Amino acid sequence: MSFGEIKYALNSTVGTDEFKPINVILGEMEDKISNLPFCIASDVIRSSSDGAVTVSGTTTYTKRKEIIISRTGIMRVKFSLNRVSAGVWTGYGRIYINDVAVGTERSVANDVVTTFTEDIAVKVGDRVQLYMRTSITSAVTLQASNFQLCYEDKRTDVVVL
Repeated sequence: MSFGEIKYALNSTVGTDEFKPINVILGEMEDKISNLPFCIASDVIRSSSDGAVTVSGTTTYTKRKEIIISRTGIMRVKFSLNRVSAGVWTGYGRIYINDVAVGTERSVANDVVTTFTEDIAVKVGDRVQLYMRTSITSAVTLQASNFQLCYEDKRTDVVVL
């Protein structure tokens, strides 16, 4: 250890106590904390794809929105759905992560715009997606808008000196 600048520090892990260069310890710490939750769900909109998209007459889920994640933690995902065609049918929306369904299937059976909210765990590089479908294959149209990711960033700086 030197005075005025930290060059070495005690690295205390299970079964070992040794002095290591500080840059080595910081590198090891970065590897261990890179997937810790640095954001938590809130109502603060941080990313959004607000424009309207539609699906028409498909009973198979179709990807219509996607945002790539730059943080790890829990995010509140919001989206709005409404039918734009009359008749007796239901429209569905569901949140996916990396093309795998993770959210609750949400539905609308009228032309009223309905906003859905769900808290989802994500990590850096994930693709948060909105998939949509209709209950029938005839000429009906379902619309989605305001696809939003909401969270508070809880990262903090580490004071060394």
